[in-house]
Amino acid sequence: MNEGFSNSVNRSTDNSSPEPQPLQHKLAAILYADVAGYSRLTGEDEDGTHRILSAYLDAFAAAIQAHNGAVKHYAGDAVLADFATVSDALTCAVGIQGELKQRNEALPEAKRVQFRIGMNLGEVIVDRGEVYGNGVNVAARLETLAEPGGICVSGNVVDAIGTKLALNYEYLGEHTVKNIDKPVRAYRVLLDYETARSTAQTSAVVRQRRLMAGAVVAIVVLLAAGVAAWRFLMQTPQAPMPDSVLAM
Repeated sequence: MNEGFSNSVNRSTDNSSPEPQPLQHKLAAILYADVAGYSRLTGEDEDGTHRILSAYLDAFAAAIQAHNGAVKHYAGDAVLADFATVSDALTCAVGIQGELKQRNEALPEAKRVQFRIGMNLGEVIVDRGEVYGNGVNVAARLETLAEPGGICVSGNVVDAIGTKLALNYEYLGEHTVKNIDKPVRAYRVLLDYETARSTAQTSAVVRQRRLMAGAVVAIVVLLAAGVAAWRFLMQTPQAPMPDSVLAM
């Protein structure tokens, strides 16, 4: 009895505890997607919106897996995934936005479910099969800067991609985002139809400028010709008038 009590006391006064294990870190391309205007959509048609959302999340999961990525977390209308390479992540994002755009075109505009995608390349903490840390937080903040149906990426992503993918980007400037110490360089990815629209607008501007430049050149040439003709006439000696005319 006394021995048992003694052992109990010894165990209660033992303050030793196992050392915390080091956290696992890795460099990853993080994709964070969320539905634009989800509350409005569910307010107008909760069941219908959820059915579309469920189908679109399945499409996300299939695309992520096909591009060597892994879904790490679902949160209502949001999906978080990571990829080993930036090129796989961005190729996946462009592809899924193109697929969902086609699906949405078959729906009334008021019922279209459009995702905004944010993407970042950074170090993350891996724990219990999920990822955490600033690498994830930046991707989530960039998602809020994306347009519905669009993709917004960090400068780290653009720097890492270089010329590996045939994509164009629009620089959105440096943004101070919530809970991130340093401003984040943000870029909008120009999708195929946006690139074509931008190119068409640029071509129209170029044609207009060329026409204006041509008109200016023509006017300058005409003015120069007029000035030259006037100088020639002023410098040409005049013939003397006949005596018969002077006598009159």
